[in-house]
Amino acid sequence: MIADSDTLKIGITCYPSVGGSGILATTLGEELAARGHEIHFISYERPFRLPTDSARIHFHPVEINSYGLFKYPDYTLPLSVKLAEVSRDHGLDLIHAHYAVPHATAALLARDMLPEHRRPKVVTTLHGTDTTLLGRDAGYGPAIRHALEAVDGVTTVSAFLRAETQRLIGVKRPIEVIHNFFTPRPSSRTRAAVRHELGVADDEFLIFHSSNLRPVKRVDLVLAAFAQIEPRTSKLLILAGGDFNAFKSDVARLDLTDRVIVRENITAIEDYLQAVDLGLFASESESFCLSILEAMAFACPSVSTSVGGIPEVIADGESGMLTPMGDASTLAAFGLSLVLSFFLGFFLEATLGMLGFWFLEVSSIVFAYMLVQYLLSGHMFPLDMLAGIPSGIPGVSLASLVHWLPFEYTAYLPAAVWLGKIKGADLVWSLMIEAGWVVVMAVACRIAWRRGTRRYSAFGG
Repeated sequence: MIADSDTLKIGITCYPSVGGSGILATTLGEELAARGHEIHFISYERPFRLPTDSARIHFHPVEINSYGLFKYPDYTLPLSVKLAEVSRDHGLDLIHAHYAVPHATAALLARDMLPEHRRPKVVTTLHGTDTTLLGRDAGYGPAIRHALEAVDGVTTVSAFLRAETQRLIGVKRPIEVIHNFFTPRPSSRTRAAVRHELGVADDEFLIFHSSNLRPVKRVDLVLAAFAQIEPRTSKLLILAGGDFNAFKSDVARLDLTDRVIVRENITAIEDYLQAVDLGLFASESESFCLSILEAMAFACPSVSTSVGGIPEVIADGESGMLTPMGDASTLAAFGLSLVLSFFLGFFLEATLGMLGFWFLEVSSIVFAYMLVQYLLSGHMFPLDMLAGIPSGIPGVSLASLVHWLPFEYTAYLPAAVWLGKIKGADLVWSLMIEAGWVVVMAVACRIAWRRGTRRYSAFGG
């Protein structure tokens, strides 16, 4: 029976290692404890991000013994016994099991061990692997289906995962979609301090990837995409939830040794997320991708493969960009064009701002610039519509003329690269022009600053 009071005693069982499910379970427990509930974590290790000094949070380790009778150590039975023990001793109202196998299965066993009036409710949250991988396995599928039908409630982290659970496992009961959440803690260091520690200059673009490095995360593809980005403009930060040694040969082969920075098993994720500029993800399958959501909390967009539940996290073209799975060249070219467009836009508008050294009123100039930029950058209409329209110069179309101006490289080119409209030699040539304009405007900005400060004077009383 659920307690009549406003507070509950809740048991949470999850995988304690680095990964979205364990991190989500830990954060959920912290949030519930902060609201006055009594939380009991039950697992074979203390969850990765679980603080040691939080009020109303308790941890109960599960002891796993090896017996010669068993070829492999069993975890489900010891977990069920511990769940029953904690429920009996602390009067749990609810057990929240993250993953159907083994956690929901163990929770059901624990419930059946207790007297009927002492049995807690059991809710399970599916995070992906128990459906997309184990659900296909004849050795696990029936057990997962039984667990999902027997518990008191089932949730998934995305609509995609709910549909896959219904399709692969044949679950008929209602499944509620509750998307993952992230509540950032205060950063302990400044953005400048973190970038200094990482050896990243102020004018360098810091791209990051965060995952547990499992094969499905396709870290090899992330590295291959990053290797195609201009080396002088960016670095890649890998926040690894596992041993990165397996990828060191890829880093060396791609000549990325001086450009890839690795930090393993980071708990203060907020310190690093505030210092990054863009996320890069190339997963083959994802139910949600908590790392993308964590980055969004710091206004950091992400480029990702469009798989699984990720389109529910990223609004394509607004909070990030999505690309088909496995296209490393598109990922790399888009990343490079996006970085260059950022610098080009900055230097264009900075140079425009320098006109204030020579003119008292620049609002009309700014208005004229914004009008031209809006028309010729592709914001108002696709620049493809200009093809075939004469420019007034013999043999040169209006589209060709605009192609040599800087404006289309601030918006149209990144979008066109992402959509696959520009490829091969045309793509290389366009990126070269974009890089050339960045250099030209950076030099123009520097010259305008030097000459402007020489003639500038200020008086005060």
